[in-house]
Amino acid sequence: GYDKPTTLVFEYVGGSVLTDDQEGKANVEGVSSGVALFISGYDGSVPLGSEVELAVQSGANSRYIISSAGGSQTIDIHTSCSKPLQVGSQFGGLLLVGFDGFRYTNCQQQTPETPQVPSCYSSNLCHSS
Repeated sequence: GYDKPTTLVFEYVGGSVLTDDQEGKANVEGVSSGVALFISGYDGSVPLGSEVELAVQSGANSRYIISSAGGSQTIDIHTSCSKPLQVGSQFGGLLLVGFDGFRYTNCQQQTPETPQVPSCYSSNLCHSS
């Protein structure tokens, strides 16, 4: 089994794209664009291109709500680890870039320096860009 992450690290990119529906478990409704005035679980506004670290909610799914200058969006992500969570997956306005405070790019851990096996489907984690 895999450890369920406690936080997910996202880059706020806007849009409504869902690149990984986690076999029907993930869902995006609405659209986000421009500055995110509110992202549930985060204190403060989030400009496009900025990173946010959001808590994984209890239960099998985590729901994140974005209120942006260009609309509102509800994002459901399956976070129990029964389905893979892949770095590089886009869930609406949120692009997954890491777990538990660790950021990954091209399958290489960027920060911090201490190596760690990432949470949740390490064998299916990386996304080449």
